[in-house]
Amino acid sequence: MRYRQHLSPAVKTLTERLGPEGYATGAYYSNIHAGAVANLNRGYDVAEERKSSENDRAADVGAFLS
Repeated sequence: MRYRQHLSPAVKTLTERLGPEGYATGAYYSNIHAGAVANLNRGYDVAEERKSSENDRAADVGAFLS
């Protein structure tokens, strides 16, 4: 995908396939282009843009997995 492109709704993401199969999915990202702007946050149970340190992101992932 190029800058300012969006993922087509016709394309099913891996998370959209895994969720119905019982998998928990989560994403914590700090790049704005990796989320809602490009429509890449679809299908996640939790998808949050964070502007935080690496330690904060590790804590978020740990909390999600517990």
